[in-house]
Amino acid sequence: MDNIKFGEMIAVMRKENEMTQKELAEKLHVTDKAVSKWERGKGYPEITLLPLIADVLGITAGELLNGERYDEGSEPPAENEALVSDIIEFADKVSKFNTSGTMITLISMIFILAGFICLLCNFVINHTFNWSLYPVGAMLLVWLTVAPWFLLTKHRPVLSFAAFTISLIPYLFLIERLSAAKGWVVPFALPILGITLPGLLIVILLFSYTKINRISLSAFAVLIFGVLVNLGVNAFVQNYLHQQNQPNISVPITAISFVLLSIILAVIGDIRRRKG
Repeated sequence: MDNIKFGEMIAVMRKENEMTQKELAEKLHVTDKAVSKWERGKGYPEITLLPLIADVLGITAGELLNGERYDEGSEPPAENEALVSDIIEFADKVSKFNTSGTMITLISMIFILAGFICLLCNFVINHTFNWSLYPVGAMLLVWLTVAPWFLLTKHRPVLSFAAFTISLIPYLFLIERLSAAKGWVVPFALPILGITLPGLLIVILLFSYTKINRISLSAFAVLIFGVLVNLGVNAFVQNYLHQQNQPNISVPITAISFVLLSIILAVIGDIRRRKG
């Protein structure tokens, strides 16, 4: 790609569209200095910006890269345009993959180093592994939860939720084994997870796979967790502790507060939807 012809094409088409460098920069979410560098052949935009630049200037990505317009009235070669689109899409995926790979590698190295230090200190001080298993288990839980966001491209929220759920249960058993209190995971912790996790999954699915207004979804999430989950967990805890006859006034007050907040968010979401 000839950087001079590329820059001249941007400058010519910008002027044809009666835009200043600043106006073009605003449409592309870059600085006017960046546009100036492109037009002078002193720099290139990120490859993922090319489709947007071409669209704003009213040309095809192939014309932008070649630095010249196709003959008037002629159709752009379909193979060339398809190839350009494929190259841009591939470069975008490679860029995201490289960034994600670097981040998850860095996170993994930090966790491994931190875990090793915890285990080493525990063994040197106590000649066994006991308290160090808490942070090591927690770091493993966090790593399994965040890994799908860096290693996968589809269904990341759901898979992250699944990894969190699957790894949380053995971590709770680990805590029970290491702590003085025994026998609380199955009768107490697991039922609470059974109350809270389905609601969390529903919210994740709605946010990930629907186009419902996000503020309206937030109102729904507040209703689920602030009211349904809140009341459900409280009822279970009172039953578990045999305190059914000892009402807690803070619970209904909290639930009512969340209902009001949910209504406010729903109204705001509806106003946004109507304006949109």
